[in-house]
Amino acid sequence: MKSILHPLAFDSGGRLISVHDAKRGVTYLCVGCKKEMVPRKGKVKRPHFAHKKKGECSDPDEILHKMAQSLIVQSVKDAARTDEKYRVGYVCSMCKKQVAYNIISRMTSIQAEREIVQGTRSDIVIHRKNKCPIIIEVVVTHDLEPETADLYLKSGNPVFSIYPDWDSLDNLKSEIIAHKGINVDIERCPKCKLARENWEKEKGDQMKVAMSKLTKIERRPETNQKMKTWVTDRIGQPLFFHVRKQLYANAMVLLQMGFRQSRKNPSVFWFDLRPLDTCIFADLGWYYHRNDEKIWQQPRIMLDCKTGDYPEDFKPILLNTIFNHCENAGLAAEVFDTGKRTEFSGNNAVELIDKRTLNFLLNDSKRNGHQDSLM
Repeated sequence: MKSILHPLAFDSGGRLISVHDAKRGVTYLCVGCKKEMVPRKGKVKRPHFAHKKKGECSDPDEILHKMAQSLIVQSVKDAARTDEKYRVGYVCSMCKKQVAYNIISRMTSIQAEREIVQGTRSDIVIHRKNKCPIIIEVVVTHDLEPETADLYLKSGNPVFSIYPDWDSLDNLKSEIIAHKGINVDIERCPKCKLARENWEKEKGDQMKVAMSKLTKIERRPETNQKMKTWVTDRIGQPLFFHVRKQLYANAMVLLQMGFRQSRKNPSVFWFDLRPLDTCIFADLGWYYHRNDEKIWQQPRIMLDCKTGDYPEDFKPILLNTIFNHCENAGLAAEVFDTGKRTEFSGNNAVELIDKRTLNFLLNDSKRNGHQDSLM
């Protein structure tokens, strides 16, 4: 077992004394085994207390736990007696600033090893005037058991868990900086909480605007948008005439629904949801493999979207809404990565648009030489 360089020990009155304040000729006792210790202030090792008789006492983790527990209780009592401050707080995970509050002003007493919550014994309990007690759990080897954490959660008492080490013991003389909390939010400071609430409200309002815009989508018989045509697939292979006809019909219906066509990739369409930083994409260029040969399947619109910094559960809401619009418009559609798809025996989009417009597009793409426009 590695030798422990004890930084603290009890004096004859039961107070914790730092080795730096220790005096020769005074009796000091080990925090763990209560056996006599002597201060060592040499030049080779850092100052520490050592047992007067050779041999180690109990487990180092147990000693660290007892030291931290006793040091907190003693420091809080000293601060209350001298009307000084003792803070309990945390470090905000967002702004990384320390937030700590003085507990002395409302504290009535502090106790160690007390059963404030039925079924579990708390390391430290700080009683407060007109407020529920604060519970401090000193965690050294393992975290709170799930059953204990559940009891604390149901009690409603604020619980702070700290993880002390030998180098940070001195910090406990003036403050407790919690690493975890139960029934208290130690993830964000009040300023960051307010900023988060405002951000969530703003995003919520924007999502309502977006959903209102989506619910008003309807297919118009005509559109002023011009469509860029193409006659080859993504690997440059010519499209069959009937496939191209159905793809153009799908594209026309999407334009009539308010989608815009990508200039770089004519088979991709997008619907911009402002003021959200969100787009819904409809991709017409999907095919499957059969015997290592690329075969176009029944032209089907593949829907996907990006939602930026919005909640992940907002994405399926958007996709399902636009999927329903595609179904109502007679389009064969599929939501990417969910398997939700419509099953049409044929492509109804061809029957939904002006045949003269469709024939013009088919002839125009061939006449203007768009054979090199890849999907």
